[in-house]
Amino acid sequence: MTAVLALMAGFGGRPSEPGPDHAGASDAVGTDGNGSFHPPVSAQTDRDARLTPSPQALAAGTLVDVGGRSVYLRCVGTGDTSVVFEAGAGASSSSWWRVLPMVGRFTRACAYDRAGRGRSDRPPSTPTAFDVADDLHTALDAAGVKPPYVLVGHSLGGLYARLYASRHRAALAGLVLVDPVPAAADEILAVLPRELRSLIRTEIEAREGLDWDASLRQLREAQPLGDLPLVVIAAGRRPTSASGDLLDRVGPLWRAGQEALAGLSSNGRLVVAHRSGHFVQEDEPELVVETIRRLVEKG
Repeated sequence: MTAVLALMAGFGGRPSEPGPDHAGASDAVGTDGNGSFHPPVSAQTDRDARLTPSPQALAAGTLVDVGGRSVYLRCVGTGDTSVVFEAGAGASSSSWWRVLPMVGRFTRACAYDRAGRGRSDRPPSTPTAFDVADDLHTALDAAGVKPPYVLVGHSLGGLYARLYASRHRAALAGLVLVDPVPAAADEILAVLPRELRSLIRTEIEAREGLDWDASLRQLREAQPLGDLPLVVIAAGRRPTSASGDLLDRVGPLWRAGQEALAGLSSNGRLVVAHRSGHFVQEDEPELVVETIRRLVEKG
């Protein structure tokens, strides 16, 4: 399965080993059933709480009510613009452990667990990408994390982030897509052998519990982003665990799809992370952080 995910530029997340900045000096780092690392939920937090969490609770990690369900959210740092991180398929907030504290040094930085991931409750029904985007919007509002946001999405999280921008454009000061899934993902999959297509689709749906067809349709039908500041960061290193023939077929289509994403805004651009594989936030965290910093300063 790793080779398949690498072939498709990694439709998902890989476990991240937390560094010393991940939880803070006084936090004990724990794991959930998915093997994700995270700081403990604040002792102040009750699953039935309806009050806006305190800055101290958000910094430790807290559960936020989104209409009878709880979503895990952690925010560090302070600033007028909040940077919000969206993880890849099957990943949790911990996938941003390298860059979250780095961004928190110059503005507020928030990462969360999607419904059914990490410490967040499962969704009541099979979600679409629009549902994921709306869940995030509700959670930020409930936590008192007000716009403007710079939204950062990795891999499949780029699909969610792009559709968040479509539904909540006024809330955004900028958008960063880190080696994102292109809008034409289904067309790219079509060049693969049928068995491989089926395997990839099954893996995505198993990891995310997502209505994949409806989500891709939403992505294809979403409107352009006007002049929203947008940076697409593309991985520059080819996966080593997939066959050269398939990579030769898929790679140019994948890059063309990412270029098309950058073209969704008149203020968009593509940056190639030449030393990175799919997980740019781990291979070149400084590039991701500097890209975010520039958008925050513009905002």
